[in-house]
Amino acid sequence: MVDAETAQPLEGVVVLAYWQWYQPSLGGWAGGGFHAAEEVVTGADGRFRIRSRWSYTIPLIVKVAGPEWVIFKPGYGAWRFQAPEDWKKFEDGREVVIELPPLKTKEQRLEFHDRLSWSHVIPRDKIPNLLKAWQMDRRFLGLER
Repeated sequence: MVDAETAQPLEGVVVLAYWQWYQPSLGGWAGGGFHAAEEVVTGADGRFRIRSRWSYTIPLIVKVAGPEWVIFKPGYGAWRFQAPEDWKKFEDGREVVIELPPLKTKEQRLEFHDRLSWSHVIPRDKIPNLLKAWQMDRRFLGLER
């Protein structure tokens, strides 16, 4: 994880991967809920590692899909790969560089904060670092005391 402008490693970035399960319905896969989550925080070198998990489907019984990713550090915007073709490498578990662009104004931070989301089915005890960083940013932005 690096700063998109300076290319310097970013420490303290919260990385969340989560998986959800779905059940079959007449209209396709629906409903469902939380299956698993793993949350890590980058170290001084900006690196992180999330264990690989299987996504699977048992026809007409259950589908486990994911991971979905949430990457957050107060003062930074939406993550992106340094090279557009890195998505496949990332999916294969190979090391890639992920950039976070700095947000320079309060307005930019408020706009990004409004778009930041994750599934409401993830138990709060599975995402303590994300909640702490998010609440810290909300206080900074004057959204809560």
